[in-house]
Amino acid sequence: MATPTVGNEEEIKGLYQKYMGEGYVPDHPKQSLEYKIFKKYKKSGSMVFYERIVRTFGSILKLEISEKEKKEMNNHIALLDLDVKAEEVTSASVVLLLLILFPSMILILFNMVLALGGILCSVGVYMFVRGLPSRFVEQRKVSASGEIVLAVLYVVTYMRHSSNLEAAVKFAADNLRGPLSKDFVKLLWDVEAKKYGSVSEALEPYLAMWKDVYPSFVDAMYLVKSVLFQTDENYRMSLLDEAVNRVLDGTYTNMTHYATSLRNPINTIYMMGIVLPVLGMVVFPMITSIMAGSVPTEGLIVMYNIALPIFVYMFVRRILKKRPSGFPHPTLEEHPDVPKANHFFFRGRQIHVIIPTIIAFLILVVPSAYLMSTFSQTSEIQVYVSLVPIFGIALSIYLFTKLSSSRRMQVLNEISEVEHDFAHAVFQLGSLLSQDTPAEQAIMKVADSMKGSATSHFFGRIVSNIRNLGMSFQDAIFDRQKGAVWYYPSPIIKSTMEILLETSRKSLKHAGVSMIFVSRYLRNLSNIDRKVSEILDEVLSSMHFQVVFLSPIISGIVVGMTTLITMIMGVLSERILELSELLGSGGDSAGAPSVLFLTGIFNMTQSTPLGVFQIMVGIYTIQVIIIIAYTIANIERVGDPTYRNAKISSMMLLPIIIYASVTSIMTLMFTGLAGMAIGVTGIFGG
Repeated sequence: MATPTVGNEEEIKGLYQKYMGEGYVPDHPKQSLEYKIFKKYKKSGSMVFYERIVRTFGSILKLEISEKEKKEMNNHIALLDLDVKAEEVTSASVVLLLLILFPSMILILFNMVLALGGILCSVGVYMFVRGLPSRFVEQRKVSASGEIVLAVLYVVTYMRHSSNLEAAVKFAADNLRGPLSKDFVKLLWDVEAKKYGSVSEALEPYLAMWKDVYPSFVDAMYLVKSVLFQTDENYRMSLLDEAVNRVLDGTYTNMTHYATSLRNPINTIYMMGIVLPVLGMVVFPMITSIMAGSVPTEGLIVMYNIALPIFVYMFVRRILKKRPSGFPHPTLEEHPDVPKANHFFFRGRQIHVIIPTIIAFLILVVPSAYLMSTFSQTSEIQVYVSLVPIFGIALSIYLFTKLSSSRRMQVLNEISEVEHDFAHAVFQLGSLLSQDTPAEQAIMKVADSMKGSATSHFFGRIVSNIRNLGMSFQDAIFDRQKGAVWYYPSPIIKSTMEILLETSRKSLKHAGVSMIFVSRYLRNLSNIDRKVSEILDEVLSSMHFQVVFLSPIISGIVVGMTTLITMIMGVLSERILELSELLGSGGDSAGAPSVLFLTGIFNMTQSTPLGVFQIMVGIYTIQVIIIIAYTIANIERVGDPTYRNAKISSMMLLPIIIYASVTSIMTLMFTGLAGMAIGVTGIFGG
């Protein structure tokens, strides 16, 4: 690999703009100027801030740690390229613990709650600072794992026509866009800075990081390295093919095991997050009446609408954290016909989705909430009126997620249609290139032969750019304004076109062979993706059914039963109060204490109003819908906000309509039963 020319800082910053964040790292005299500048801009602001905190507080106290812990932490620090030491991390965490703990201990004399909060905060800061390097490494692994399949494809494709590992890694680094690209660039710079003698040597510690997380990636890269020592061309090609197969099979195996292991966690989410909490609400009217204000409504709201959803969400995060990487998905940030994040097109203008969301909220939620505040006594009318703000909240969330994802999902569906036939089109392209057909003409022939298919639109745009705009073949594909790949920003499509351009520089035959190889890879990728989807669908359909049908039905029944219990207990409270007054006026001193005791038990004046209770249940139902939709979306397409919003919008309205219908029907039925029971008590009371 050629040593880069030393230029001014702005020039080098421009060369590595896609890898850079903000921050500053102190210079080291043995590093080249280029490497210093690269490190200065490579790190994110949070990592640089962490370095400053550790160096500042780590110098106050010197602590020693075990060799095992020191080695593990130094490995994490080296992988993240942090300019700190393991001992400094430990010392800084202890110093911060003591700085917060001592004032908290003094607060015990004045306010026990603040003191307890300070103690918990000090422990949290200690764990956060001490464990941050390992968490950074884990986050990098999760983010980078989504690019692993593409990374192996780039390296293998380049190695097929040129047995140069440095150039292959550089080709992958130039065309990847995520954390794995930064990792590969760091490997190249480590070689330039003379930290390692070659990229092959630099890969050793890097692959060690992945051996427990993604062993198939490690196997594939070792197979690629072994190609450097092969002289037989056929055997060399077979090793490269095996490298791609290894990473594909590993991805399929990981996803299969993950899908199989989802059943028990999903059942746990269903029981702990839906069934038990909702059924537990049945006893709330009795608890609040019997305990006479000891369990305030505010406490129930905090427990059910804040604490419990947070607990369920954290449990879901643990499940998603174990999700292995799948295959790369399109990103739409640079698509020319897609609105900005959280915007939608309206008459040619981009409107923020918060505007219709607020309008819906103000129209439905505010008036009904005000109307509820006018009710002075417990009545089933409260339940019916309180359903309006629940529907208003659900509609607001639906509008926000639907409008922010609608246009983006249309584009994603168009891209998916192109990807469906893309392997066949690439094979045709490879066959034509193998016959020495110029790339421009080969593209045109493929576009003509696939008229009527979605893929033809992509190739047709390339042909149109060449014929009508006079663009070169490269500009017709990658021009920032009119290039075809920006209208179909699929990693699969983009990587194939990049491979086509790179290999065609050597010869058309090399390009043709590479395209045939890529088409075979795309078919395998499509088959594996389909099988993984089938496995996941079996598990995720259960989650979808539970949250769309079972959860709102159970919640609606609970609200109806609560209405029945509350009304009956309200009447009993009135009858007992009348009895206590009668005994008090009649002078029966023996029976008065027991009646007063019953009056204290059946005190409905401090019980949760039916409307407030229904809103609490309804909001929790909405929260469960959002959490489950978030879970499904991230299992299917991890980290895709467009797909997440689309999934939430698709699952929001139907469960709320079912919930409102069941609640209304059950309330009407149980109100009738309550009326019959009250009538009976009236007869006996008379």
